[in-house]
Amino acid sequence: MRPESNRIDKLNLIDWIGIVFCIFYMSGSNSGSFLYYSLVLYGVWLIYILIRAPYQLIEMLLERKNLLLLWFLVFAALNGAITAPLEFTAKQLFSGCMMFSPILFANFYLRGCSPVKIKKILMIILAGWAFFSIRAIIFFFNHPGSARILASDKNAYGSIAIGGDYSLAYGCAMLACIALSFLLERRLDRPFKYAFWIVMTILCMTVVFYTESTVTLVAMVIGILLTLFFRGNDYELTRGLTKKTIAKLAAIVLIMFALSILSQLLGRLVVSIADNQTTGQFRDRLLSFGSFIMGNREEGAYTVSRYEIPLKSLKTFINNPLFGVSYRHGNNYLKASDFGIGNHCEWADALANYGLIGGVPMLLIYYYNVREVLQMPNRLSKGWLVCMLVMGMFNPFRSFQSHLILFFIIPVFCCLEEYRQSRLLI
Repeated sequence: MRPESNRIDKLNLIDWIGIVFCIFYMSGSNSGSFLYYSLVLYGVWLIYILIRAPYQLIEMLLERKNLLLLWFLVFAALNGAITAPLEFTAKQLFSGCMMFSPILFANFYLRGCSPVKIKKILMIILAGWAFFSIRAIIFFFNHPGSARILASDKNAYGSIAIGGDYSLAYGCAMLACIALSFLLERRLDRPFKYAFWIVMTILCMTVVFYTESTVTLVAMVIGILLTLFFRGNDYELTRGLTKKTIAKLAAIVLIMFALSILSQLLGRLVVSIADNQTTGQFRDRLLSFGSFIMGNREEGAYTVSRYEIPLKSLKTFINNPLFGVSYRHGNNYLKASDFGIGNHCEWADALANYGLIGGVPMLLIYYYNVREVLQMPNRLSKGWLVCMLVMGMFNPFRSFQSHLILFFIIPVFCCLEEYRQSRLLI
């Protein structure tokens, strides 16, 4: 029995190919060959699954999320091909397949793989995440405000691999909530495990801070506060309000009321902090935010306009409800703003770009994944969920890094918790 168990738990070649793909694509490299190498790795993994387990692959593809994904990708590709060059459309299609690849990885490895193997894969991927988090922190520390520049020109700093512009930060915001919940809720039996999750929490928070994304920082803070306030099973989003939850919500209302009374003082504090910062985008946003909460809308114009941007996409969706406007700009993110897309609200942008026919299926992918996770027995606080919703409301949330956390790492965490509860994983 022991040799057989070792064989099942051991990582084989195809597992390593999948791991290498995840870590390599996570890097967000802007080199010219990055897409092609990523596509080869992902293609080899898929071909192996097709050869070794064709029926399992078919079952995976026939699952609801994957059918919705297939519909969305085909619709987006056909829309883009109307106005964009064929080569650009093909790149967009392949990038979309790899961007949502964590769905297939989760489906495959959570079907019959041993919990020990799943845990090994998870920890190696998290080690890769920590590596690129450190690289990102060093880069953003040496180049303040560079994330915003990279968002519009990925080659502005030459060939780099730091997890993209804001993409790694989106994943880090959710992972910080998860890591903190993991520390608070799980009974870790060894000191190095506590040390690992403490380091992951600090790294993720630092990445979000140094990318200077105000909305992502606010979303992470909200998620962390909810994680601290609502512990695991107390935070019942799906089972109604318990007495403890009602008491905690009442406490939050009182805190919000107190903050509203002290808004002027808080605004002045933010402005004073910003005055002590060196010049940069983060300082400007702090000044804007501080002025806004003090009631000065003119000085806080950036913050006000940022929160009004989703309305722009919603207006475009209302005017183009069926097919959206992606066929007009060829799925080109940089040109989308010329066609009424705000580019800062993933949920509204999806509807504006792809209409009811393509946008709703894309949003349903997120919905069904969240619902499945909430139905799994686990003790993770749902702060990550609120963090995700806030980021998607005011950020272009869709990226491989955020999907790796949402579609793979979180379900794997919940699955391992289920195994632990059934004493299959010690």
